Amino acid sequence: IGSILLELSSGKGVKVILRFTGNDSSKNSPLELRYFKCGTPADVQFEKFSPAVVLALAHPVAEMDIKVRHEGPALQSSWHRLSACLTNPEPGRISQILLHVTIRSSLEDPSVEQKTDMCETVAGGLMSLPLSLPVEDMEPGVTVEKHFYMKPHSLTSRHLNIFVTYTSSKGEHCTQAVTETVEVSKALEVKFAFVSTHCEPVTRLYAREPFLLTPQIDCLSPSPLIIQRTELQLASEVVLQQTTYQCQLAGATLREGEGGTCITCLVVKQSSEQPFSLGNFVIHWNREGGEVSTLVVAMPTVTVENCPLQLEMCVPAHGWVRTPLSIAYLVHNHTDSLLPVGLNMEPSEAFMFSGHKQMRVSLLPQSNQKFEYNLYPLLSGLVALPQLKLSIPSDVATPQLVTELIDRAIPSHVYIMPQAKSRTTAAPTPA
Repeated sequence: IGSILLELSSGKGVKVILRFTGNDSSKNSPLELRYFKCGTPADVQFEKFSPAVVLALAHPVAEMDIKVRHEGPALQSSWHRLSACLTNPEPGRISQILLHVTIRSSLEDPSVEQKTDMCETVAGGLMSLPLSLPVEDMEPGVTVEKHFYMKPHSLTSRHLNIFVTYTSSKGEHCTQAVTETVEVSKALEVKFAFVSTHCEPVTRLYAREPFLLTPQIDCLSPSPLIIQRTELQLASEVVLQQTTYQCQLAGATLREGEGGTCITCLVVKQSSEQPFSLGNFVIHWNREGGEVSTLVVAMPTVTVENCPLQLEMCVPAHGWVRTPLSIAYLVHNHTDSLLPVGLNMEPSEAFMFSGHKQMRVSLLPQSNQKFEYNLYPLLSGLVALPQLKLSIPSDVATPQLVTELIDRAIPSHVYIMPQAKSRTTAAPTPA
């Protein structure tokens, strides 16, 4: 402290200002001191004061108690509810209370704040960070619970800085802070597979041939998850084989380590040499008692090949020994020219059959033809069907391509029940 100014006045009128420079080593006294006379140290108490050159400023001590509750871990791309319990232990009423929430930056992911959504209520929309939530005034001993929601879009742990500012009954501005770490885990994992209509794995897709898409949904969450529904967002080149999409897992509850599969029959309308995505698979799910979340997963990128022929078979799910069994083959010509087709039905020890054993036909462009047979089963059990052989000109399709077509489209076996006392002839149904 270099000098002190002492002002003497009654607030109005003339005032007197005294200036004292105790640390001044200059021999020249200021003009203000010419009319004053210093007394002895024993008489002047002012000279006994020691200079104070260091001053410590302390904030008012905040007594508010903050406890954060939540059911961890948070799940990726899902709203996670957190509750801050505020208790007022001070002797008086506190007011102007604000709850602030920020996210501490992480060395693992510097953009963690941009990958996190926060809001006070899910229906109220997103709020920017830092989050500031007003709290009503609190009387002594009162506890208030304030809720807010967080949606992490990455698996990085969130370190939340939660602090409360308020004004005490004495008018002091106080701040109390806590830190909460929220671990983040993956909720669901989806894997896709393609199988034929006979549930056999396929590695290549062909235009206009139906196939089954089987997304496998595995639960990775430590808490049970409810699958509300699933939906398909198909590309323009892909259509459903059936009229409407049906989710087989709607309403199912999956626990950690459990999984389920949705089966859908799709058709790609035209071939494509360039890979393209089949679309998106959307899952609507939630924790028990939690908000519904949406997971959008891109379906695989595929290349669709062209096949000039398409083959379908209508056969019952099972037959009976010594009871006629009707089957039918439907051959499609997808070319723009007349297509000669040779058909050969090889004999089988398990069946007698009636129908054309060998024949040659010419299919019109973009047309189909049906071939019907009556089988007479001789053996029971899982019996191999008579083998169908097709032949077309090699410049249209190679023998290997035709063989692969038959393997994809025609089941190799049918189950034949033992002979029963009462039986009826089974009608052909689509395979």
